[in-house]
Amino acid sequence: MKKRQLIILCAAIASVLLIGFILWGKSAKAPDNSGNTNDYEDGNEENDGYEEPANYEELSVYTINYSSLECEPSVIVVPKDTVVDENYIVKEVIANFKETVDIDSIIKQDGTVTVSFVKGSAPAANVSTAMEAVMLDCIAYSLMDNVNGCQKIYFRIEDAPYTGIDITLGYDEPYISSDITEE
Repeated sequence: MKKRQLIILCAAIASVLLIGFILWGKSAKAPDNSGNTNDYEDGNEENDGYEEPANYEELSVYTINYSSLECEPSVIVVPKDTVVDENYIVKEVIANFKETVDIDSIIKQDGTVTVSFVKGSAPAANVSTAMEAVMLDCIAYSLMDNVNGCQKIYFRIEDAPYTGIDITLGYDEPYISSDITEE
């Protein structure tokens, strides 16, 4: 019986300490070099590093869930003055990959985006067949969702047809297309 009471007492003390630290952290104000506190109420918005959320926008890009090897949507926040084009989207998507992906070129033309990878680079090499597919899916879905007018995504290897570990595409064969009549 005493062991159970001791466990309950320890849990109660830990809870009180945790609540105290949380409350203390919310009320504590760290002084900066000028002696001001960084509580965003000092009227000095230039020096406190805070920017209004109105200066940012959210973009939906796809990332890899490494536990399930699935392509999942996620949200990134970018400054509104950022040029969100095919190059920016691909850069943001592959930045979240653990694997090294080397891009040869990215070309947008007539409603299509063509991403050409460097030969010997992921996703066409040095990954599993499942990883190859999920990496291509993340790039393709992110481009389709964020690049205005994008209707087809092509993947290539140094401007030659894409030949990967498990996926092979003809030179003029889209990886994904928004045209539902195309087979």
